[in-house]
Amino acid sequence: ETVQILDRLGAAYAVVPPVTALLEGRILERKCIAFPELGMEALYLIKAEGIPAIVAAVNGRSIYEK
Repeated sequence: ETVQILDRLGAAYAVVPPVTALLEGRILERKCIAFPELGMEALYLIKAEGIPAIVAAVNGRSIYEK
């Protein structure tokens, strides 16, 4: 269901390694969009440049599909 919603919105889901926290200077914009009470575990929408990531879901497909 989530993958289909991402596709409908033209969005992607990317998994980033924990070391990404050290790349703070590459985050251009940040907005908390859900669960702000969770602090660093909240869901953020970010605009970044040069951060390594694995695209886990895009264009209606997921790397977790069989």
